[in-house]
Amino acid sequence: RNTLIEEAVNRHVGDEGNLDTWDLEGLAGYLEKLCIDKGGVQKAYDETKEHLKKEFVAGLEARADRIYEQREKMWTDAKLDMREFERVALLGSVDSRWMDHIDAMTELRDGFGLRAYGQRDPLVEYKQEAYLAFQNLTSGMYEDFLRTLLRLQVAVTPAQPDDDPQPLRNVSYSNPEASLESNMEATSRAASGPAGMPPKAPQPEAAKPKTYVKDKNDPYANVGRNEPCPCGSGLKFKKCHGR
Repeated sequence: RNTLIEEAVNRHVGDEGNLDTWDLEGLAGYLEKLCIDKGGVQKAYDETKEHLKKEFVAGLEARADRIYEQREKMWTDAKLDMREFERVALLGSVDSRWMDHIDAMTELRDGFGLRAYGQRDPLVEYKQEAYLAFQNLTSGMYEDFLRTLLRLQVAVTPAQPDDDPQPLRNVSYSNPEASLESNMEATSRAASGPAGMPPKAPQPEAAKPKTYVKDKNDPYANVGRNEPCPCGSGLKFKKCHGR
């Protein structure tokens, strides 16, 4: 964070003797969203003797250190591991920024073929712009890391006491053997009827229907409906004796 503060001061603060070149508003807009408390840039400027840039940077770094110590105390009071969170936040920032950097370098490499038409060496131009892109990668990575580390609000849910658990109501427990025995008892009670009464006699099964067999000596027993009638009338059986 001290490196980011120094780079930001160099961008927004000019000569020490000319205070008109000090862009305190732009510096505050950058640092107060990153690692300095609100109004801290103006307070550090007011506390700087003779408005020396070195003392101004030292005052900003001291304020950033106090914010970091307060954040670490908050995590300790919440019984959280700040070192572990720092590792996770830094890895997440590196992963996100690195993917964007790869895409940017691919686009940069694809467009460098036209630099030769401008009488410039494409290799030299690519090295310079690639170096600037890598600097932007590192600075953006640490910016994301500090912004996540110092601005993230921690919400801790109070733990429920374990010594007085809430009792469960209307809950019954049974094993398979007990359930099987209870079902057999219920079946036997239903078969025996009310208490003190003898069991009911088994009901006889309904008689099965018997197949009707015609008299084998009957000449009309096995005659089809469309066959000639055995009486010799010349009519079909269904229009004679088969009516």
